[in-house]
Amino acid sequence: MTSRRLNQLSCYWKKKLGQQDWSIIISFVDIQDMHQSDNVGECLVQLCDKSGVIKILRDNASDHEIEWRIIHEYLHVVFCDLVPRDKIKAQLFEAGIDRTARTLIGFKYGKKI
Repeated sequence: MTSRRLNQLSCYWKKKLGQQDWSIIISFVDIQDMHQSDNVGECLVQLCDKSGVIKILRDNASDHEIEWRIIHEYLHVVFCDLVPRDKIKAQLFEAGIDRTARTLIGFKYGKKI
């Protein structure tokens, strides 16, 4: 996927998820630029001024997988002030974001991705 396509999908999902008033910079990054080496996407937000950075791992993932990562990270923006501090609850929260992102992309393409 090209950076241009990444930005197009970012704009699409930003609008669909009601985040037009946020200033989000999205980009592909290499593994060494991720906060945790096992992440395929990361989202850093500043709630006070509705700004953020989304990093998507540059790898051999399919276009649908990259789109899922975009949605997943935008859902973190949507729910940024609801992240639980408890480790177990945080894992459940993350699983819910995963499932929601997969469901949204499935709705878009009319199939389970």
